[in-house]
Amino acid sequence: MRQNKHLITGVLYFLLCFLFYSPCSAKPQATPVLRKVLVLFDGSKGQEETKNNLFYDGFAMVFNYYGLDFDYFDIARTKVPDDTTMAKYRAVVTVLESMSVPAPSIELSWIAHQMDKGRKVLLLGLEFTTATISRLSLENKKQASLAAYEITDYCSCTPLRYAPDAPVPDMGLSTNVIGWLRPPQGLYVHLSADANRALIVPAAGNTIPTPHIHRATGTISNFHKAGQHLRFSYRGFGSGWIELAGLLPNTPYRIQLKTGEIKTSTDTKGQLRIEDMATGNMEILPL
Repeated sequence: MRQNKHLITGVLYFLLCFLFYSPCSAKPQATPVLRKVLVLFDGSKGQEETKNNLFYDGFAMVFNYYGLDFDYFDIARTKVPDDTTMAKYRAVVTVLESMSVPAPSIELSWIAHQMDKGRKVLLLGLEFTTATISRLSLENKKQASLAAYEITDYCSCTPLRYAPDAPVPDMGLSTNVIGWLRPPQGLYVHLSADANRALIVPAAGNTIPTPHIHRATGTISNFHKAGQHLRFSYRGFGSGWIELAGLLPNTPYRIQLKTGEIKTSTDTKGQLRIEDMATGNMEILPL
């Protein structure tokens, strides 16, 4: 029993150090230290603030003891908070059983966005999907032998993380790959949410970028691409956004949404951000 108490104490100490630690904590700060933590739970799975809640049962009292305050947030009732609301929080803790349907009010992209904003994120009680990845060798006209990876049974694990220097996927040869993003943490390859099997073929050399999804606040399915013409379905919660890349630079595009048609232009890098997204089908093509 004494050994278990030491283990629990050590785990809690580590988690609190994780939430409080900052590389710049030794330097004087002009702004007050944030002490609020947002705790996410899923009411559609029988969870409540004080019932079937791992955080309340094992962490709340310790967090309070060390000066942290927290707000509970039921993702089944409303959309996840925007940046303005999140400004008062230093960390996010989730006690979700999964991030997949039927109640995916929180997406992994939202979690990643909080990390990009410098907030600590602690995932408790989350069941991760086990996928199968196989290495293949494809015969291709451009190359005698082309290394590729087939991933099956990935369910809701639609982003795959590679090393930072990994080659981007060839959007023409890959299947059920809808895009990619390369932040400092590594290369993230996005898979279609409506499939359970994908083929990832690394691009060879300096491949010219083709239209793809950079990131989004919802899930993307039914992804079809023909040149610069894109069609896909977006499933999100509330007012979301999508970032596209690989488009024609400084070019006007027509975007057909569920709420109507809009016209906008890409930036000098061929990127485009679409705001106020609603669940539904969308079509994008140059004017």
